[in-house]
Amino acid sequence: MSSASTRSTSGFAKHALLFTGANLLSLGLNGALAFLIPKLLSINDYGYYRLFVLYGSFAGLLHLGFIDGLIVRWAAQPKRRIKSELDAALRFLLFEHVLLLGVLLVFTLFYRGRQWLWLVLATAGYVIFWNWASLGQSALQALKRFEPISLLVISGPGLFLVSTIGLHAAKMLDLNSLLFACVLSNLFAAAVQWFYVKRIALSGPQVAVGAWKVGAGNLRLGWSILGANILATVALALDRLAVSAKFTILDFAIYSFACNALSLTYSMVVAVSMVAFPYLSEGISEESRCRVYGIAEDSLLLLWAVGLATFFPIAWIIVHWLPSYVSSLPLLRILMLPIGLTAGIYVLHSPYFRVTLKQNRFLAAASIGAASAGIFIWWGVRIRSLEWIAAAMVSSALAWWLADEFLLRESVRRNLPDIFWSLGRVVVCGCVFWLCAARPDSPLYFLIYLGWTALLFATAGRRVFGVARPHLSQVLSRVQFGNGFFN
Repeated sequence: MSSASTRSTSGFAKHALLFTGANLLSLGLNGALAFLIPKLLSINDYGYYRLFVLYGSFAGLLHLGFIDGLIVRWAAQPKRRIKSELDAALRFLLFEHVLLLGVLLVFTLFYRGRQWLWLVLATAGYVIFWNWASLGQSALQALKRFEPISLLVISGPGLFLVSTIGLHAAKMLDLNSLLFACVLSNLFAAAVQWFYVKRIALSGPQVAVGAWKVGAGNLRLGWSILGANILATVALALDRLAVSAKFTILDFAIYSFACNALSLTYSMVVAVSMVAFPYLSEGISEESRCRVYGIAEDSLLLLWAVGLATFFPIAWIIVHWLPSYVSSLPLLRILMLPIGLTAGIYVLHSPYFRVTLKQNRFLAAASIGAASAGIFIWWGVRIRSLEWIAAAMVSSALAWWLADEFLLRESVRRNLPDIFWSLGRVVVCGCVFWLCAARPDSPLYFLIYLGWTALLFATAGRRVFGVARPHLSQVLSRVQFGNGFFN
């Protein structure tokens, strides 16, 4: 292996471990919020809060592919392009949001009335600050400066958790104050991140570039990625969109509570994908990419197996802490199944399609997944069954994953036996979980599943830990406050 490939693999491993650690902490903070907020709000208010979260998840689509184009261009020549284009990119992003959110606000007032005004204003504020943070993340991601991004990952939910507890202690917590706290927490976290963006990316003299020139060029480059992201976002949210439109707000609260466990895992999946793309883009050999693909696949299987084990303590917490949401347990059991496939789609397939400039194939595979989900959702709405709608997400992930693997097989040197071997491992792991999760109140079944997870680590984990071990001590030595961690 060449020295460039060795440095790239080393850097990827260090940043993946560092970013995974930050996301584990973020996962804990979001986990606390996932159980605290439904405890403090009525089921009705919690349903409306989850509506805000659902529609806020589409924030990344309202830049119309502009930031996606920047990520691709900046990854190739980060220092020169970021320094000359960042200010212009910020101005163009502001213009986009003023135009699009203004139209959305007028549309809402005309068709929905004033009762939806506060919810829409809160969502608009969240969208602006989210995309502002995403632009800064794009610059830091291209420069491979993941330490400040890790700070953002932690500070956002941390501030929101503290604000929620403070509002409750002051007896001021209601739906409106909670939405306000969420938006302000994201604003503060984004501002801290931009402090590092200005310090790292904009030091020294800059060359002025027109905002429209930067915007038009990156919109053209990012539109195909945007198309895939739209389908990907809709495919992941199709079940909740259907429940919010066709079921009561109480049904939506129960269903979205179950989905919240998935959103926590999904945030980690996206984080690993952010680390992966710059290293895949910097010119490492095809052989190294194929090797990384296999190691990452084993890693995701292990992460998924551990994630499935959390069903048992979550079920205990719901039964004893949130008895009003016990009816969400059968839904949660179904919805945890496709995480292993979804992780492969976002961490492996999406970056590899991007780096090989085959985004249209990713778009086609996402369409297949969305169509598969649509059939199950149509039937679930028809018979008024939330379980059938949850099953739609399993069907969608399976169809999408298979289509991706088939379309990507030449780029990663995989044949059909390789694909079905990978799928078989996921299916077996899912079946073991499904059988054990039938009795979430039984310590015996929990121990049986833990034994299965230990067996996976003893087999699939060998190659993963062999690669990660040399870099773990390097990462731990850097995680020291005040010792140049963010320099």
